Amino acid sequence: MHRRWRKVMALWIKLFVATLALGWLALFFSSSAVLVWSRTIEAENPGGQASLSCRYFTGLGFVERSYWHSSGGILGRDACPRLVKL
Repeated sequence: MHRRWRKVMALWIKLFVATLALGWLALFFSSSAVLVWSRTIEAENPGGQASLSCRYFTGLGFVERSYWHSSGGILGRDACPRLVKL
């Protein structure tokens, strides 16, 4: 029973690592990036426009993009896109 459990766990670990590797390769060769972190930066003056700071993983490193923030999504974005093309 113990040996079988170890084989099953080893299979799951290999599957997980293979999935991570395929995801990394897909990002690396597709010129895409996936969102890893975002924050809203409030405007300094009362009438100013807030902005979104979005950090993406490209497969080789990180890229940061900024967007105008609007809670309704009319004059800006209400959230960072989860996947972007570079």
